[in-house]
Amino acid sequence: MQQTKKRTHIATEDKHEILRSRAREEASAALPMVMRNNKGQSIHVRGEVTLSGIDFKASIAAKQWASSPERLPEIGIAWPELATRYARTVPKRFELAIWHRDFFLCGLALGKPTRNGNKLRLDFIEKSPTKNSLSGVITDITIIAAEAHADAIGASQIRIMNPINEKVRNYYLNSDRGFSYDKRENFCYKDLI
Repeated sequence: MQQTKKRTHIATEDKHEILRSRAREEASAALPMVMRNNKGQSIHVRGEVTLSGIDFKASIAAKQWASSPERLPEIGIAWPELATRYARTVPKRFELAIWHRDFFLCGLALGKPTRNGNKLRLDFIEKSPTKNSLSGVITDITIIAAEAHADAIGASQIRIMNPINEKVRNYYLNSDRGFSYDKRENFCYKDLI
């Protein structure tokens, strides 16, 4: 019984790794040429930004975030451990590492489909605590990648679970992003057409 369960998990993992890779490729192609960061500067995104899974390289880079004095104290995500736990237990997961010029880790995100699979929930999103040229666009890049992933798995909605504070929640609710808020369950959501 245990062997069958392990084989099923591995087969599901393999299938969804292909979906994750394709969705990241589609998201990379869908990135605009230029985005404005939080300083209002135009930054070239396409060709400068790489989207990957949370692999060993990303985990090592994220480990440094924990000791950054610039990291918000209320963020207690231990990314290497969290990514490992998701990899072991959630084969259908959404995972994203956002790199600038292939060497500076700028953002990470993890999520999973809802139980019935028709919605994609983003459980964790974090930008690098170190200021960089992509500051202010990590969420927008994550949303583009989440929409591509949702399309790949047939989900009709993306949800950003438990925004950390009112300022973050209001950022998602900006009319340009198209999100609404479910106060009862504390998530921002966007229906995909």
